[in-house]
Amino acid sequence: MFINFSKDNLTYNDAWSYYDYLSTLYQALRNIQALNARKTA
Repeated sequence: MFINFSKDNLTYNDAWSYYDYLSTLYQALRNIQALNARKTA
């Protein structure tokens, strides 16, 4: 996903896309940590 930040003011959609990207990334990291915890347990 590519988000264009070259505009002077971010639109609502840009901000929402960025938020959605961050929350997806966070969830992926949580899943990886859970998998690693299961491997070592």
